[in-house]
Amino acid sequence: MVDLPRFIRHAFCGPWTVRRHFSQSDLDAIEAHIKATEATHGGEIRVCIEADLDVSELVAGLSPAERSRNVFSHLRVWDTAQNNGVLLYVLLADRAFEIVADRAISQHISAPEWAEVSREIEAEFKAGRFLSGVKRGIDLIAHRISRHFPSGQRHSAELSDKPVIL
Repeated sequence: MVDLPRFIRHAFCGPWTVRRHFSQSDLDAIEAHIKATEATHGGEIRVCIEADLDVSELVAGLSPAERSRNVFSHLRVWDTAQNNGVLLYVLLADRAFEIVADRAISQHISAPEWAEVSREIEAEFKAGRFLSGVKRGIDLIAHRISRHFPSGQRHSAELSDKPVIL
């Protein structure tokens, strides 16, 4: 059964929703922030921002967590030499975000550590500070990666630092 309030939220979101929350200069700042933090660790961070899901995904009851795993695969975040990619996925219509980590990262960083990162991002988003929330998330993800994948292990940037807008 379709969740009617969720369906309505998604129906009234679109590309303009991303632009309302993230200007081009914000997206440029996110890209620069990823690039700067990746100099401190041997992992790969991707950010993906999506305004809404399509009707078929809503009818199927696709959750933000399921969608984030699909995006993780679609963007090939898993396709790094050391399996050390992390996706920060934001779904604006649901006011939700997910952190999806590849195998090597998941072996070292526990669910409670990711929950701590999520709480800090959520606090920023609830206050309407979306750019700050994403940048704080990037910082916290980078800090956790750096403990297990120091910067000396970095070969080259395997994934683009540019945020993906879907």
